[in-house]
Amino acid sequence: MKGPGISSKKYWTAGVIAAASLCVVAIRLMFQGVPSPAGPEEPAGGFSAARALMDVAKIAAEIHPAGSAAHTRARGYLLNRLRETGLEISRQDTIAARTWFPNYHTAGTVHNLAARLRGTDSRGSVLIMAHYDSVDSGPGASDDAAAVAAMLEAVRVIKQGPRMKNDLIFLFTDGEEAGLLGATAFLRDHPWRSAVRFVINLEARGTRGASTLFETGRGNGRIIGDFIREDPHPTGNSLTNAIYSYLPNDTDFTVFREAGFQGLNFAFIGNAAAYHTMLDNANNVDPASLQHHGSHVLALARFYGNDSLEGLTGEDAVYFTIIGGFMVAYSGFLSLIFSILIVSFTLAVSARFIMKRKMKMKPALLGLGGNMVIIAAVPGAAFLLWKLVLFLHPGYAGMIMGDIYNREWYVAALILFSLLVYAVLFKTFLKKIRPVDLFVPGLAVWSLLLAASTAMMPGAAFIFQWPLLFAAVQLLFITGDAEDRKGRAPLFFVLSMPAILMVTDMLHGVYTGLTLGSGVIAASVVFSLFLLLFSPLMGEVIRDGASFVIALTGAVAVLSIAGGAVTGSIDNERPRQNSLVYAYDADASDAMWASCDHTTDRWTSQFFGGRETRGPLPAFFPITGKCLMRPYGFLIGKAPWIALNPPSARILKDRRDRTGRQRTVNARFTPGGNTMAMVLYIKDDNKKIAALSVDGQDLRRIDESVLKPGHRMMMKMVDLENWIVIRYQGLPADGILVSFTTDSGAPTEIRCVDIYGQLPDMQRMGYSERPSGMIPAPDFLLRDSTMVSRRFFL
Repeated sequence: MKGPGISSKKYWTAGVIAAASLCVVAIRLMFQGVPSPAGPEEPAGGFSAARALMDVAKIAAEIHPAGSAAHTRARGYLLNRLRETGLEISRQDTIAARTWFPNYHTAGTVHNLAARLRGTDSRGSVLIMAHYDSVDSGPGASDDAAAVAAMLEAVRVIKQGPRMKNDLIFLFTDGEEAGLLGATAFLRDHPWRSAVRFVINLEARGTRGASTLFETGRGNGRIIGDFIREDPHPTGNSLTNAIYSYLPNDTDFTVFREAGFQGLNFAFIGNAAAYHTMLDNANNVDPASLQHHGSHVLALARFYGNDSLEGLTGEDAVYFTIIGGFMVAYSGFLSLIFSILIVSFTLAVSARFIMKRKMKMKPALLGLGGNMVIIAAVPGAAFLLWKLVLFLHPGYAGMIMGDIYNREWYVAALILFSLLVYAVLFKTFLKKIRPVDLFVPGLAVWSLLLAASTAMMPGAAFIFQWPLLFAAVQLLFITGDAEDRKGRAPLFFVLSMPAILMVTDMLHGVYTGLTLGSGVIAASVVFSLFLLLFSPLMGEVIRDGASFVIALTGAVAVLSIAGGAVTGSIDNERPRQNSLVYAYDADASDAMWASCDHTTDRWTSQFFGGRETRGPLPAFFPITGKCLMRPYGFLIGKAPWIALNPPSARILKDRRDRTGRQRTVNARFTPGGNTMAMVLYIKDDNKKIAALSVDGQDLRRIDESVLKPGHRMMMKMVDLENWIVIRYQGLPADGILVSFTTDSGAPTEIRCVDIYGQLPDMQRMGYSERPSGMIPAPDFLLRDSTMVSRRFFL
């Protein structure tokens, strides 16, 4: 019979291991490499986030999408600030167009602002870039006014010091949110483009967090070394760079990367719930994130401003942050060698253990099966818990970007609940097999993962290399004898620290980068894979205190869920998001309200009155019958008629070739009012359109094979086989000129949609305005706006 003293000692071991693990996690999360923000008292020779925030407040004082009156005011302020710097200023006013998918094009009028600080003996220019336009659903304080302000403050600081050898170009692009139009225009025909050798871009997809290096040019080995050596606060990893190349996301840097330029792309992405919403305001910008932006600009501008700017491209590197601003990097070739050696070592020690300890086939197969159960059960449990969260908070389903306001509570709950499921399964498995019977097959799984990542995604190899190496070392200290266990828990904990640090970083990155709603499955799969490496440590803990571990983990998980439920209310600081448009089909003389919300709420219900339907909106979105990224159609209700002028079309030229089989049509499409944008849907189900241009910009069909996987996935969500789409933002007063060549058969059907940047006057229509505690959702299709559609046959 065991006395209470022995039981307490066992619980003490489990408690110490749990506390030590929590300390390692906390240290990794606390030290993200973000510098402390400098206040207004910072000397003139230093970067001050407080000073930069004053510019943020001015630029992001109101929503200012490209083409709006507010955007003109923001540009005027920025131009005056640039004049104060005394730099050489170039203003580029032009029309730009970009093809995203086969048959999908964006175009618009852009007004780029560039300022050049000439060097003493320039061998090329270093381009530092950010965009100053916002989306139409938020003022864009973080995205991207913070970057603009960081550049302005950096210019002031740089001018305090000695001149550099190379030219520095500070480019403030227009129309990034409208389709990377400003960057496209600069690279196409700006007179300063030819001297550019290196590009630094600043972005944001949230309001706080580290300004992380998430993308580089191809062949980044040398510049990663420069970054780690010269930047005082380097953060980032090669996994993010690898994954980003697959995602549908893009920034201005994309334009330069596609053109072969070398460079670095930075962004802070914490609090994605505020992204592209009214919460992206100056009050919510984290000064530390802004300071981090500035530290990158200053350090890299000073280094590359005096560099030869030669040999910038070479072999890709594998790199990652260990803790704080401490990063390591090594070449892809060296990473390959590491992978080969680590896999070989793992297989060798595993074979040694199997032969020396006579590991049986049946326990090994049971262990492999147990690992597969863990890999399946942990994500499954996390998914069910997330469904519970959505049940508790129905409003979270409307968070377009997938993040929620009190995400920390539920991230903790998801991880703890996953750990609880793992602990219960582990205890159950111990009735049949030993921890080592789980551990050895787990090492084999990880060896396969390391080999696969090295071959298919080299930038991700570091995730598997070092946790696997230290885990394999543990096998040298495992005898396999149940009675020989004393004193091994501290050793196993120390050898598990690389895995603890890595899984902390990975979970933080997945839940932040993919957001909570989108990243639940991915994060829990990552977590389940790392759990396979903790079998020796878990064996010590479970044997000495299974009930303690399960009870403690379960209790804290429940408390985290309760904390999320208590803090999950929707209020002025954490408003509910909803979407609404007024849509008028001029051909059918039919007015309607439309939304992409899953259900109506206390404000939107007044527009639908319980008589809404679900379905397509072919007059406004002929390429899709669903809200993008949603499994359902548009919410549609009848609306009162208001006087709105529809767009018009006038044929300027209709000329047939000598054979009479082909015709070239030039037509001008004019908006019916002061619109923000116009979208043209050109029917091309018979593939008769042979040439297409808008305002002199050729729109060429691109091959689907050149698209990023994420873009190919998005393209499948819409019908671009039968329709050609042109979205034009920042319309000239006299409209846009479209030219196309087709056959001389039936007229070409074109659906023209005017988009106004706001809803009609609600009070004049007899409706209440959106109350406090609600904001427009940053929906992909239906943001607060008025749309007028008309069909033409040309």
